[in-house]
Amino acid sequence: MAIDTIRLKSPAIDESLAQYIESQCILRQAIDLGSGEKLYEITTGDLRGSWDSRIMIKVRREDYVMQNGRPVLQNCEPYLILECSVHKVQLGHNIYGGPTDFRATCMDVAELVRTLLHIDESEWTWPFTLYWTVQRVDWAEVYRLPFAAIQEFFEGIYTIQFPRRNKQCSKHGSHSIHIPGTTTTIKMYHKGPEFYEHDSKRLKNYFLALRKHTHPHEEDAKQSRWAKRRLSALQRLANNRLRVEVGINSEKFDYDFGTRPQVKDVTDDYLKGVHDKEIMRLLKEGKSDMETVRNNKQVSRRLNAEYGEKLGDIYYGFWLQLATNGEEDLKRRMKPRSFYRKRKALMDAGISWHNTDVIVVANDGALPKDFRPIRTDTRVCTLPARVNHAVNNREFLLKLAA
Repeated sequence: MAIDTIRLKSPAIDESLAQYIESQCILRQAIDLGSGEKLYEITTGDLRGSWDSRIMIKVRREDYVMQNGRPVLQNCEPYLILECSVHKVQLGHNIYGGPTDFRATCMDVAELVRTLLHIDESEWTWPFTLYWTVQRVDWAEVYRLPFAAIQEFFEGIYTIQFPRRNKQCSKHGSHSIHIPGTTTTIKMYHKGPEFYEHDSKRLKNYFLALRKHTHPHEEDAKQSRWAKRRLSALQRLANNRLRVEVGINSEKFDYDFGTRPQVKDVTDDYLKGVHDKEIMRLLKEGKSDMETVRNNKQVSRRLNAEYGEKLGDIYYGFWLQLATNGEEDLKRRMKPRSFYRKRKALMDAGISWHNTDVIVVANDGALPKDFRPIRTDTRVCTLPARVNHAVNNREFLLKLAA
């Protein structure tokens, strides 16, 4: 669907430009004088999280170099670190739409930063964006599901034991899961609760300020109702959206490219490929072209058809234990070779033991039985955001930051 968070490192810049940026970062923020709320800002501090709407621009004068096979921090010419959620920078939210052309998106954000900082290119040389180094990119897909179905999805996924990542996995309520890794980080969350907690107050103030800007003589009550309607519309959309993000870390880029790539080297196809591979690996689904089977009777019929009645019944008993007790319990009670052999047989037959009607999803449940959070699912959202959407008002954002 879209690029979300990016983290880029610029080529070396002039010391005078570095000092100018450091002095300007403190000043580049827009404040609603009525409420005191920050509407837009550039900060030299690290982002609070992937939900943060700010742009982080930081000047650094140290970098790691390899010495005797070990990274050593050394002084160097100044350079910039740029990090932000480009989806939120461009639209104000990341419920739907969002940018898909990685190179063009990076150039757009870098140009926005240059404009916000009032950097005169006749006085300083602004580094060409295509030659900035890529340190992190998040690629996200969004799926349209009923509110109750998303809740059921997390109730089911919370029972899964993730190979090699389970000890690092953190689960939050019934609406999100965060699975960090060395090369990639996977996040799945119900957009509704996340939007309400992190974005609703900020966007309410933004919409109100925008209405005052476009309709300065309108009554305060009408301006407030207009802002609330816009916010409510976004909240309704968010309530029916499951968001799945794969964060590609610098170690992954090093492994795939042999070195840290530049913006010009990274394509959308590469980002989508990493996303698909990591999600399929995590859920241990998607390797078979056959429809994934979760229903109790369907599982029995599929296994008998694939392996014969005798062996199929054995695999069916194994599936029942997986669906009922989970992988960790079964691993402790079985020999490893037998466990992995039988689990592979289920995967080869297109059988899933996640979100089954045996333990998680009843036959009349809200979650569709054939749903999988991969881009080939029919519920994936692909439509772009409207250019004239109220929150996508670049002219107004620049005015606020001036």
